[in-house]
Amino acid sequence: MIFYYLLVLSLPLVEHAIFGARVGGMTVIKYVGLICLGYALFSLIGRQRSPQFLATAQAQALLVFFCMALVSYVLHGSSELGAALGALTTYLAHLVFFVITLIVVSSLERLRRVLLCAIGAMGLASLYVLREWQGGSSVYGAGYRPGYVTGDPNFYAASTVLCLPLAFCWALDQRPALERLWCVGGLLAGLAGSMVAASRGGFAGLLVGMAFLVWHSPRRARNFTVGAGALMLFLGFSPTSPLKRILNPVHGDQEAADVRLQLWAGALNMVKERPLTGFGLASFKTQVGPYSDLPEDVRFAAHNAYLEIAVEMGVPGLLALVALIYLSCRGVDRVRRLTRRTGPPTLHRAALGIEAGLIGYAVSLVFVSGLFLKVFWLMLFLSMCLPALQPQARIEQEAEAA
Repeated sequence: MIFYYLLVLSLPLVEHAIFGARVGGMTVIKYVGLICLGYALFSLIGRQRSPQFLATAQAQALLVFFCMALVSYVLHGSSELGAALGALTTYLAHLVFFVITLIVVSSLERLRRVLLCAIGAMGLASLYVLREWQGGSSVYGAGYRPGYVTGDPNFYAASTVLCLPLAFCWALDQRPALERLWCVGGLLAGLAGSMVAASRGGFAGLLVGMAFLVWHSPRRARNFTVGAGALMLFLGFSPTSPLKRILNPVHGDQEAADVRLQLWAGALNMVKERPLTGFGLASFKTQVGPYSDLPEDVRFAAHNAYLEIAVEMGVPGLLALVALIYLSCRGVDRVRRLTRRTGPPTLHRAALGIEAGLIGYAVSLVFVSGLFLKVFWLMLFLSMCLPALQPQARIEQEAEAA
């Protein structure tokens, strides 16, 4: 399992010097993934029950979405062979990650450790972001937005949305002191990093995710006071923040907003032209120029994952993505409701944190082309593990009580 924890630790570090280093034509993290796959398959030997990969509705939606990506590649891959092949390879890697996760996260204890590792990964990524901001702000001013090691500031902020609600929930929970300290550290680092990254889309997702978490927590007033107070503290003392970019945008901020509107208008024009089949995987950047008022020789991301999928895979692909996210949230919500009174508390809190993160991330995707971010897929796959862990955890509780 140590290699799987290492894999989780690397997820937000998109451009890390060690994890991204190439050895023999492959990156280090791909070797780690292969080791995890070998361990997962080996662990199936002698296991009484094999994991039911398609037992949940969200897992079935995942398979449909991946099949649509494959169909899109077959229909249009030749037009942008390199980029399309890269996108298809990424989806296949996610599929392998799905198999590994459903095999190895086979107990409540492993789920707890994986989620703690995800919080630690967010904290580590945040430290990288803060260090980069410290160096960059001395050269470019306080408005410098860091995030290179995590892809870019928007990708970093979107990834933190998936983990911050969980860190907040567990930091205020009755957990061992070291775990609470771990979660508090990740929470503070994540909030600080989110402020200097100053992503407006990430901030919107964070507000929605935290609001959902507080509303469904047992002590709403306390959690609202603590959460709002911490957020206001960081917003007030941070030299740059997403709120400042919303309320007092500088020329670059307004220009970025105008570009996004033009990209979205161009995306809608593309969807109208090919609503069923789309233009093919990874085609948005190269095809959007003629459909918008932007220069054709400049490649822009869509800054909206839903429109990007609609352009590349058609409206059916968009519906499959929306169904995947919705069914994942619904599945986790069911576990959260069933464990609210009967427990175990760890599973209930995990379900609440994962659901809040997914809901917040779904909002962030309106402003960020972050569908490839690996932390998102981890949380989706964990949502598929929870239903199987619920009866197992109840049996363990009854055995301990007896």
